[in-house]
Amino acid sequence: MFHQIEGLGFCEVGEARHFFRAGESRIDSKLPINMNGGLQGEAYIRGMNLITEAVRRIRGTAANQVAGLEHIVMSSGACAHVLGKL
Repeated sequence: MFHQIEGLGFCEVGEARHFFRAGESRIDSKLPINMNGGLQGEAYIRGMNLITEAVRRIRGTAANQVAGLEHIVMSSGACAHVLGKL
């Protein structure tokens, strides 16, 4: 996930570890990540659950909705992640 956060420009290359340690990915942060549990909530259906989660988030119908969410990025590389942007 570090490479994805850096590659998408949310932090500088090599700075993702500081980004996560500072709590910048928590559900109440400016960039909540893995709001549905990531691969732990994925049930090994690589990506499909996260696409569904992204749609629910942007519609405002997710079980643990993030207030004020306007944009969603669902990326899938070595791992799949849903990123919300306020």
